[in-house]
Amino acid sequence: MKLHHVGYLVKDIRKSMTAFEALDYQLDGNIFFDEDRKSDICFMRSERDAVELIQPRTDSEIFPLLKKFRNSPYHLCFEVDDLDAEKNRLQSRGFLLFKDSSPARAISDSARVAFLNHPAAGIVELVQLE
Repeated sequence: MKLHHVGYLVKDIRKSMTAFEALDYQLDGNIFFDEDRKSDICFMRSERDAVELIQPRTDSEIFPLLKKFRNSPYHLCFEVDDLDAEKNRLQSRGFLLFKDSSPARAISDSARVAFLNHPAAGIVELVQLE
């Protein structure tokens, strides 16, 4: 597995974009509204890594996480070759699958993701780029 990005929950995506630009990150693409997740999403890249800024709308299932995480990282996303095999491998090691395979249009038209959680590692997203 290779780290694809760090998911960063934000209250105001535009203010956060400005802050990350000060850290030498550049916008990669445009702000994308993810209808499935009811969130505005964009990717910011530096020379070495990427962050995914996620601003959930009030009707998003992840909106309540803003109270817990505020403006902060809340998941790691790993790129995998075989999403189903990696889900099974992590589940066999104590990770709980809580969001099964779904499209990730903010990443690409063909990307699929799944979300797992572990009490000692937190939320992990797996992405398969096809």
